[in-house]
Amino acid sequence: MAKLIYRSRIISTSLSALVLLIAASADLAAQAIGRDESTTDKVRQPAIEDRIRLLEQRVQQLESQLRQQAGSASGGSSRPGLGSNPAPRFFDASKNSRFDSVPKLPAADSVTSTRSIRERFAGASIYVSFGPVSRPSKVVQVDAEGEILGCVTTPGSAMGLGVDGDRLLCVQASARVGQGQVLAIGKAGELKSVFSNPTLLPDTIALSSNPQCDYYLVGDNGADRVVQISKSGSDEPIVRFQQQRSPSFQDISIASCSDGSLLYWSNDVEGIYRLAAGESELPDRPLVYAESRFGNAVAASPVSGKWVALLQSRLILFDGEKPASVIGYPAGERLFRGLASFVGDSLLAVAFQSGNVWAIDLESGDPLKLFNVRSDRTIGLSVGEQLDWPAADSSLSQVIVAAQ
Repeated sequence: MAKLIYRSRIISTSLSALVLLIAASADLAAQAIGRDESTTDKVRQPAIEDRIRLLEQRVQQLESQLRQQAGSASGGSSRPGLGSNPAPRFFDASKNSRFDSVPKLPAADSVTSTRSIRERFAGASIYVSFGPVSRPSKVVQVDAEGEILGCVTTPGSAMGLGVDGDRLLCVQASARVGQGQVLAIGKAGELKSVFSNPTLLPDTIALSSNPQCDYYLVGDNGADRVVQISKSGSDEPIVRFQQQRSPSFQDISIASCSDGSLLYWSNDVEGIYRLAAGESELPDRPLVYAESRFGNAVAASPVSGKWVALLQSRLILFDGEKPASVIGYPAGERLFRGLASFVGDSLLAVAFQSGNVWAIDLESGDPLKLFNVRSDRTIGLSVGEQLDWPAADSSLSQVIVAAQ
């Protein structure tokens, strides 16, 4: 969990003191779940973690208000270089002003028929995982009608879901250092560890698998790197991107584009970056600046150059490096953990903070609510080929509830 470091330079003593007081309290709480180099435990209790996230969001809101009140006399210190892994200060939506001229698609009133959207899920399932850190989690297979098709229980937290042909890949996230690994859930629901290297990937937290590629990507927030792993296992792993040592176990979102480029976001860099095939360093500036500390993510189409940068209250659709449209989320919805997956080339499944999973038409901006996950901790989402998994326990119908 990234530590909250806000050192404002607001001249007004009272305003500055308030910011520092809030930041100090959040930082002390974050230390309780942050990195402790003297132990093998990442003491990250899920309930505390979520409260810290909400507290950090509140700090951002208060800082923004204080900055406005202080006028020209207020402001944060200049952003250090990326190599120092700064905790971004004063998230400012105006930094994304270049997208103001990009066509905006409404996402409030549906025009595209619900039948048309559901039909585009033909032969595909939505895979969603939930459960506490370091404990067994459920990975549930759901269709576009919200019907539960199967369920598999993993030994640890199943995050970074990625469908790869007739198997589902995921990483195991743990509150103990060195437990990271990549698991494959087979067509019949069988579990298998397909990659484990505590030195290279001690703390796996993110995964991206493009069915068109012969490799998948794994993000690790202990070693602070993204590693490319051969699906066949015949090639040596390649460190695709190495970030300088981060002081915390940060959130990470990664995606692999069809042209081999890597999309990357973590909550201790300035925003969302795109590294071309062969590049191993972040550009000087992100393509999209983060507008909040959490609620940012990336997802890429498996069949074209399209990809999306998801922010807390909207998404930006790109084709390569060119922005195509800005789409607002359904009314009342906000992104929290950043879980999204393409369905073909023009549909996106997104899990929101409310627990609602929506399908958003990227051509019209029209949304369709699919189902709700009634769990405090939804940790993974992917869409892909239906697999013949074991039947789910009937009690799951109280957790996965189809939209009315």
